[in-house]
Amino acid sequence: MTMNSMNTLIVDTHPIIRNALVTMLENTKIASIILQTDSIKDAAKYVRKDSIELILLDVNLKDGSGLDFIRRLIKGGFQGKVLFISSDEHPTLNQMAKDIGANGYISQKEELSLIKDAIITTSRGYSVFKQNLNVKNSSPVLSERESIVFNYLSKGYSNKKISELLSLSNKTISTYKTRILDKYNSSSIIEIIELQKKH
Repeated sequence: MTMNSMNTLIVDTHPIIRNALVTMLENTKIASIILQTDSIKDAAKYVRKDSIELILLDVNLKDGSGLDFIRRLIKGGFQGKVLFISSDEHPTLNQMAKDIGANGYISQKEELSLIKDAIITTSRGYSVFKQNLNVKNSSPVLSERESIVFNYLSKGYSNKKISELLSLSNKTISTYKTRILDKYNSSSIIEIIELQKKH
């Protein structure tokens, strides 16, 4: 299909964000079909049934991680474009989105004109990532799964809640948490967050 007739899917927990993105897509004439949902479960159904070519989504969704969802989609052969328009500005997420194969990552706090430009750029096959200047080269490197777990831990989620969201055992989440603390040589997640703020 041509760039201005892409089947587009919006996945975000907040209706106001979804509606704003729908309006933006209609104004830019990028999408001929616009579907929206607040859940990964429904998003997966749309991708299977509706030949989705562009996905706009948040990192944190009500039934799991947007990063994990996209990672599984791409591993499963998804060939479309993916742009994270995220409410979370944690410095590791931009790089994680890039590592799993997404086409871009931008904050919802950016000017609307920048978000629109990011959508257009992504739809044309180009990448939209900020250089991660907030993370020093000497910072520990977390694995994809460790970064997802850390993202939830930094928001105050319990090990039990994270295990439910990621369909992993409580023991496995505890293991990831221990690895994260070891890599940062830290005694708590809060300590790591404060350290990153100083950087």
